[in-house]
Amino acid sequence: MSNHLVGDAMEHSYESFAETANALLRAQTGRPKPPYGDLLRAAKRSGWPYTAEYLRQMLSGDREPTCRAMEIVAPLLGVQATIFREYRIEQIHRWFAADPQLDERFYPEIAACAAELAARSIK
Repeated sequence: MSNHLVGDAMEHSYESFAETANALLRAQTGRPKPPYGDLLRAAKRSGWPYTAEYLRQMLSGDREPTCRAMEIVAPLLGVQATIFREYRIEQIHRWFAADPQLDERFYPEIAACAAELAARSIK
């Protein structure tokens, strides 16, 4: 799993929600293919409003998780929701949607950074 470590703790992952959540589940359980039942029961106790199938689809990568779903699952995996790339991207989207001035301020910087990264990957 590609991630950013601070000390021994993972700060955020660059992998998908499914890959990150499954890696965290494997680390918690010590099992290469952990069952989702325990996680589902804990999620329901934490206010999980979705179906068991939705959790399975999230963990298998067949469905994009909502921010609320990630906020419920994250502490059950021992992390903050911001560890998940999808959560961080959605937060940024919401900030930009709520405040158009962010476009003016950060778009040129983001575009320049994206162009630089694209140029590096071509080499």
